[in-house]
Amino acid sequence: MPPQPPPPRKDFPAFPFTPYPIQSEFMSFLYGALSSGPGALALLESPTGTGKTLSIICSALQWLLDRRDAPTTSPAHPSGAGEDDDEPDWMRDFTPLPPEKENTKKTTKPPAMRKTAGSGRPGGFGEEDIGEDEGEFLLEEYESDGEDEGRRGAGKRAHCGSSSSSEGEELDEEEEEVTPKVYFTSRTHSQLSQFVGELKRTEFSGKIRTVCLGSRKNLCINKDVLKLGSANRINERCLELQKNKKSSKVKVEDDKRKARQAKSSCGCPMLRNRSLQKEFRSEVSNQGALDIEDLAHIGKTIGTCPYYGSRDMVRSADLVVLPYQSLLLKSARESLGLNLKNSVVIIDEAHNLADSLTNMYNSKITSSQLKAVLSHLDAYLNRFHNVLGAGNRRYIQTLTVLTRSFLRVLTNNEDGASTMSSMTINQFLFSLDIDNINIVKLCQYVKESNVIHKVSGYSNKITSIQDGVNQFGLQQEHDEGSSIACFQALVDFLRSLLNSNDDGRIIVAKQKLSGQPEEAYLKFVMLCAEKIFLEVTRDAHAVILAGGTLQPIEETRLRLCPSLSSADIKFFTCNHIVPPECILPIAVTRGPSGMTFDFSYNSRSSPSMVCTFYLMTSPTFASATLAYIVKVHQAKIVAKMAPVEGNRTAQSAVAVFRAVSKEASFVSLSLILVVHYVLLECTLCFVLILICSCLQIEELGRFICNIVKVVPEGIVMFFSSYDYERRVYDAWTTAGTISKICKKKHIFREPRNSADVEAVFHKYKETIQSCSKNSQDTGVNGALLLAVVGGKISEGINFSDGMGRCVIMVGLPYPSPSDVELIETIKHIETISSSFLVGDDKASGRKYDDGCELQPDYDILRKCSKGGREYYENLCMKAVNQSIGRAIRHINDYAAMLLVDSRYAQASSIKSFSCPTDKLPQWIKARLSCAQNYGEVHRLLHQFFKFNKQKR
Repeated sequence: MPPQPPPPRKDFPAFPFTPYPIQSEFMSFLYGALSSGPGALALLESPTGTGKTLSIICSALQWLLDRRDAPTTSPAHPSGAGEDDDEPDWMRDFTPLPPEKENTKKTTKPPAMRKTAGSGRPGGFGEEDIGEDEGEFLLEEYESDGEDEGRRGAGKRAHCGSSSSSEGEELDEEEEEVTPKVYFTSRTHSQLSQFVGELKRTEFSGKIRTVCLGSRKNLCINKDVLKLGSANRINERCLELQKNKKSSKVKVEDDKRKARQAKSSCGCPMLRNRSLQKEFRSEVSNQGALDIEDLAHIGKTIGTCPYYGSRDMVRSADLVVLPYQSLLLKSARESLGLNLKNSVVIIDEAHNLADSLTNMYNSKITSSQLKAVLSHLDAYLNRFHNVLGAGNRRYIQTLTVLTRSFLRVLTNNEDGASTMSSMTINQFLFSLDIDNINIVKLCQYVKESNVIHKVSGYSNKITSIQDGVNQFGLQQEHDEGSSIACFQALVDFLRSLLNSNDDGRIIVAKQKLSGQPEEAYLKFVMLCAEKIFLEVTRDAHAVILAGGTLQPIEETRLRLCPSLSSADIKFFTCNHIVPPECILPIAVTRGPSGMTFDFSYNSRSSPSMVCTFYLMTSPTFASATLAYIVKVHQAKIVAKMAPVEGNRTAQSAVAVFRAVSKEASFVSLSLILVVHYVLLECTLCFVLILICSCLQIEELGRFICNIVKVVPEGIVMFFSSYDYERRVYDAWTTAGTISKICKKKHIFREPRNSADVEAVFHKYKETIQSCSKNSQDTGVNGALLLAVVGGKISEGINFSDGMGRCVIMVGLPYPSPSDVELIETIKHIETISSSFLVGDDKASGRKYDDGCELQPDYDILRKCSKGGREYYENLCMKAVNQSIGRAIRHINDYAAMLLVDSRYAQASSIKSFSCPTDKLPQWIKARLSCAQNYGEVHRLLHQFFKFNKQKR
């Protein structure tokens, strides 16, 4: 019988210091949730900086040890009555060998090779003159005559053998599976390293067998592979090296007359010596908890692969630390051999878990990738058609037919009108007349036959010869990686078509005849997170979702486990450990000149904004430009502006232009009017919005120039997108605002490439530390970091102490309404939320057509009753909460949080969106102040920093 659940626990001796009350409550709640399994689901919300990670470690691992020490319950009926629970311990713990399966895939020599084995021709081929250099690309004959192909090879690890017989036998001997175990997963490798760092602070570091799994890019030590750069190419090259084994096949007949390979040598030098792998595992076990960097260092020292070395340790580990993809993606779990049965799964940073799950199952292929695949397939089929077996020839021809069909749907756009549409999987298959193709068998063929590498290798060889390069150099490796990536994109898209019809949508993005810069593509957008999550919860003893901002839990329940009631989901939340006087959240509605802040999407989306801003702040340039334009386009201007004289609306707009611009000359506004209204034929309303947007940026610049004088040390300023951050920065540079800010703060900008973020943050940190020592000499008192919501800085970097004395959120970062995937997700959520409304007769009816031309704008949101609109708002406010919550990291920390937009102070309305501040964390919302003017903001900031400076 399984052990009895451990009794409730209040003390956690492994905690390295006396826990705060909320930490003790967190640990007790988590311990109780784990004890309530199997099938337990709990959400634990604890603000960033409250010791959440350490609390999870000390509670979950204490439960693990207590469960293993707990006595087992004697069977109620020892005699046994055929029930599973009445089995004796030795029978229950016995793991039988998997039954032998009849091999339905027959791989033999190609027909041409069999018929003329003694012909003396190169490679043994018959009529076809195929030399040894091309024979390596010929596929072995493939036949599939079973319907259970999907089960063949499942869970097998692509691991190279050893170079000696004895060591090869050791490879097949796997250690006993340790259960239960704890799986801890988070988004990034840096977050996993932080978890291991916290684990090292506890006594569990030496008691618990821990293994940390990472990507090949992080753990590979083969220099020739690493220099390929991108993660995809590294993965492809790693797998290719393992397929290119140098083997000496020796048939060893056992009692069951089963042949096996005794000697093999992997193409990767880091995997050829199995004894070094054993040494790696021993060294890692002796050193206790290690993060990814530690594993890579040990691998380099010993000279063996840490990626596969760490994978081999999973079965014997008590705690497995791994990234999202490795645990939540079914194919990855099977590849790694992860067994979730009776184990605990802890998912950290789970605030957007449903979207993370669905994004993992998205797939996309572009028109250029389809053309490349078609070219490779045609070249291969033309060369080897007569020597390929019937099975290979049939499947390759099927791949060709599908590729042509996909290309045809992307290029068939005669009218050049609507370029984007969505449809269900069945509609897509029927529209292309490919619904009679067995895609299940096709995908299995690609998986088992090695067709991707054979076809890609042959095409790249031909290309290299044509280019005059007859050797495998860096250029060919680059080309090969690219061609394999194209094939993989096709295979991923084909696998997506195996999903249920209602699980996702196909986006067909055609290219306009005019030649838009965006490439045409097909994309499968997974919408159903419930089925993906069920694969994890079905086997696990308990699943724990942890994060700083998990509310509202109703959305989480609806998307991940709608079959459970709210009462079935255990939920814990707490306030922050810092006292209320250490945080100062303010909703800033107006700037220094009294202008109301409104950074809504329509007011900041024009690419002409920076040019307009420059014209408004440079009257001399504007005057000269206006004179030139009037001279060249005089006739058009007279004809276009004539209706303005008798049009009250137009006259009112011009009057507004004059009123809103107190500092820019009217000649600048006249130029803006002429350029946009007359020459570009924009509406007067658009011109008015454009000018107001520029004035908003100008007012924001004045605001920041004042803030940097009163806030010490570091300020982090978040924008809604990289494009808008760039526009603001360029406009400020033109107006001289940047030079004014630099008199008090050095300015840093978040780079688009996440790999460069660490270097920028390091310079930002060094600058603040340096200014703290020399501020009296230079007058510079810190630094300003311009960041982007959703970037690496908002998700994975903590701004403790002086790194973030003030966090500024510019506007409300609602996702762009032009995102077609977002619109499809909103429609899906609206549908499933309506279906759960009791007594709603219209709930069962579809609100949207299955197939439609996409019109990504606010019209979809206006049609939403509740679910879709709630989701849209939650996306925005979760991003806000993630960003501003990174400023407070410990009990002695303090920071101000400025929410710059008048919408933060608006009350809720039944017909419009709810008040954004209603979705702020309770510990922030309780202290929020709504300032009606800038003077009030300045006073509150001055008092706040003066108080906290004196307190310390």
